Amino acid sequence: MRGTGMAWRRPSLVSPSRRRRPSAGWGAWLAAIVLLALIVTLVVTRAGDDDDSAGEGRAAQRAQLLVFFEALDPITKDGGRVVQEGLKRSVTDLHQSKLPDAELLATAEADQAEMERVRDQLAALKAPSFLRATKTLYDHALRDYVVTARVLVAAARATGDERAALVRLAIDMGEETDDFYEQAEDALARARARLGLPPEEEPPG
Repeated sequence: MRGTGMAWRRPSLVSPSRRRRPSAGWGAWLAAIVLLALIVTLVVTRAGDDDDSAGEGRAAQRAQLLVFFEALDPITKDGGRVVQEGLKRSVTDLHQSKLPDAELLATAEADQAEMERVRDQLAALKAPSFLRATKTLYDHALRDYVVTARVLVAAARATGDERAALVRLAIDMGEETDDFYEQAEDALARARARLGLPPEEEPPG
């Protein structure tokens, strides 16, 4: 701090002839008291600095999480649309086999292409370091949805018992992938709560 060094160098206002030499014991006690005061000052200052740093760190993480969420939200909503209106619809259509095989295959291939596009968009999204594990869960879910879409394409190319078996496999994989996605959502919700952010609003049912 400015001025402290000059204060230590200020000459004494007591002339040498009138200066009283302190005893060795008194000087030791004085040195101990001064040292203790310095230690207390340093500890208090460090504690205050740590509190300020922690507050600044939380504020920075809140800002980073909100930026990440703003980028993540449209991607996951788009992926949810493909799963609901694409993959699950294909499961029903393939199970019922009411549409021509060529149409079933074209629909399944289109769903796969859309799912791969969403997966690539998510893969390109950068997460802050404290959300990387959460981002990994989202990536895992999107990759597995792509695999589910590929199984549905294979089912559209198959017939009879083979198609039925592949549709059942796609259903099992889809349910397992839903669990991964829920884990990612839960991890993000915990991060929001830890940083004092309100829960994400649920879309109207």
